[in-house]
Amino acid sequence: MVLLHPRFLQQNRDRIAQAYGARKSPLRLGMMIGFKTVVRFLLSQLVSPNLLSVAMLEGEISRLIGGRARALICKRPEIATDVDRPADLLVAQSLLVGTKEP
Repeated sequence: MVLLHPRFLQQNRDRIAQAYGARKSPLRLGMMIGFKTVVRFLLSQLVSPNLLSVAMLEGEISRLIGGRARALICKRPEIATDVDRPADLLVAQSLLVGTKEP
């Protein structure tokens, strides 16, 4: 979920477009975020989750896009579901009207 001021989008259009374009490429996005953060992420998976905090990630993403980024902690994982293909739209529509998936 992204909320932003239109002026911010205009001022940071290129940076945001680059980050958005890299969203499905962990290597490319990792290079944009920074080597230190990637190392912290890997170590947090192997050693201790405390090595990388949400606040640290917010700071790195803020730097990347040129403005303040905040994480939304949500207990509903479906908020992260993309609806970007016709089949996804059919599933979303069926859920909205309370029918079973096609």
